[in-house]
Amino acid sequence: MRLTNPAAGQRVGHRWKLRLMGLVLGERAPDVLQLLHYRVDRFGRPFAAWAQEALCGSVGRWNRGERELMAAYVSSLNHCLF
Repeated sequence: MRLTNPAAGQRVGHRWKLRLMGLVLGERAPDVLQLLHYRVDRFGRPFAAWAQEALCGSVGRWNRGERELMAAYVSSLNHCLF
Protein backbone atom coordinates (compact mmCIF):
# COMPACT_ATOMS: atom_id res chain seq x y z
CA MET A 1 0.00 0.00 0.00
CA ARG A 2 1.34 3.45 -0.92
CA LEU A 3 0.46 6.70 0.72
CA THR A 4 -1.43 8.78 -1.81
CA ASN A 5 0.10 12.07 -0.72
CA PRO A 6 2.62 11.65 2.09
CA ALA A 7 3.55 15.34 1.99
CA ALA A 8 0.01 16.43 2.86
CA GLY A 9 -0.28 17.70 6.41
CA GLN A 10 3.46 17.77 6.98
CA ARG A 11 5.54 20.69 8.13
CA VAL A 12 6.92 22.90 5.40
CA GLY A 13 10.50 21.80 6.17
CA HIS A 14 9.66 18.14 5.59
CA ARG A 15 7.89 18.90 2.32
CA TRP A 16 10.93 20.85 1.10
CA LYS A 17 13.29 18.02 2.06
CA LEU A 18 11.23 15.54 0.04
CA ARG A 19 11.05 17.95 -2.90
CA LEU A 20 14.82 18.56 -2.77
CA MET A 21 15.51 14.81 -2.67
CA GLY A 22 13.33 14.39 -5.73
CA LEU A 23 15.16 17.14 -7.60
CA VAL A 24 18.59 15.73 -6.72
CA LEU A 25 17.57 12.20 -7.69
CA GLY A 26 15.72 13.29 -10.82
CA GLU A 27 12.60 11.44 -9.72
CA ARG A 28 10.27 11.17 -6.76
CA ALA A 29 11.95 10.66 -3.37
CA PRO A 30 12.19 6.94 -2.48
CA ASP A 31 9.17 5.54 -0.67
CA VAL A 32 11.14 4.64 2.44
CA LEU A 33 12.25 8.27 2.84
CA GLN A 34 8.71 9.49 2.34
CA LEU A 35 7.54 6.98 4.91
CA LEU A 36 10.15 8.10 7.45
CA HIS A 37 9.02 11.71 7.04
CA TYR A 38 5.31 10.84 7.33
CA ARG A 39 4.06 11.64 10.84
CA VAL A 40 7.59 11.71 12.18
CA ASP A 41 6.69 11.70 15.86
CA ARG A 42 4.17 8.87 15.65
CA PHE A 43 5.78 6.68 13.00
CA GLY A 44 9.02 7.99 11.48
CA ARG A 45 11.27 7.98 14.54
CA PRO A 46 9.99 4.69 16.04
CA PHE A 47 10.26 2.98 12.64
CA ALA A 48 13.78 4.34 12.09
CA ALA A 49 14.82 3.09 15.55
CA TRP A 50 13.37 -0.35 14.81
CA ALA A 51 15.10 -0.53 11.41
CA GLN A 52 18.42 0.51 12.97
CA GLU A 53 18.14 -2.25 15.57
CA ALA A 54 17.07 -4.80 12.96
CA LEU A 55 19.99 -4.03 10.64
CA CYS A 56 22.72 -3.08 13.11
CA GLY A 57 21.68 -4.38 16.53
CA SER A 58 22.61 -7.57 18.30
CA VAL A 59 19.34 -9.35 17.50
CA GLY A 60 19.56 -12.86 16.06
CA ARG A 61 22.46 -14.94 14.81
CA TRP A 62 23.36 -12.95 11.69
CA ASN A 63 26.10 -10.34 11.81
CA ARG A 64 25.64 -6.88 10.31
CA GLY A 65 27.24 -7.79 6.98
CA GLU A 66 24.96 -10.79 6.51
CA ARG A 67 21.89 -8.67 7.23
CA GLU A 68 23.03 -5.98 4.79
CA LEU A 69 23.68 -8.61 2.13
CA MET A 70 20.20 -10.10 2.61
CA ALA A 71 18.64 -6.62 2.45
CA ALA A 72 20.50 -5.87 -0.79
CA TYR A 73 19.42 -9.19 -2.29
CA VAL A 74 15.75 -8.69 -1.38
CA SER A 75 15.91 -5.12 -2.71
CA SER A 76 17.27 -6.40 -6.02
CA LEU A 77 14.43 -8.92 -6.26
CA ASN A 78 12.00 -6.04 -5.70
CA HIS A 79 13.78 -3.91 -8.34
CA CYS A 80 14.56 -1.40 -5.61
CA LEU A 81 17.79 0.60 -5.51
CA PHE A 82 19.57 -0.15 -2.26
